[in-house]
Amino acid sequence: MGYAMFCSRKIMLVNQINDLQYRLTELTMKQQDLSQLSSAYTAQAQSYYNFTTGQFDQAALDQAIANASPNANVNSLQDPNGTLKRISNAEKQIEMESKRLQTQLQAKQTELEAVEKGEEQGIKNATPKYA
Repeated sequence: MGYAMFCSRKIMLVNQINDLQYRLTELTMKQQDLSQLSSAYTAQAQSYYNFTTGQFDQAALDQAIANASPNANVNSLQDPNGTLKRISNAEKQIEMESKRLQTQLQAKQTELEAVEKGEEQGIKNATPKYA
């Protein structure tokens, strides 16, 4: 009976571990996307920044807004610091979620090791012993 319980728990743990690993992979992909967005946005914002005056070139910004496609986020052009802060906050949230999932994954893997040892012991106990 002990062997069957350990086997069932092992299957459940493997399923949970796979789910956590999948979610970690998704978070890693989101984090990479945000990193690319941040670098692209920084490069775009720098093209409107006048380094001699230390100000954004309002004429260049107005021209970019006028030429923007209807789907473009015009507010992000007007407030580059706010957009970068939102991206940074999203990256921090993903990092915190990733750490939480890694902690859960480590706990599940430790439990799986204990279950596998119990399963082995259950097999030994269930094996008939002949004198």
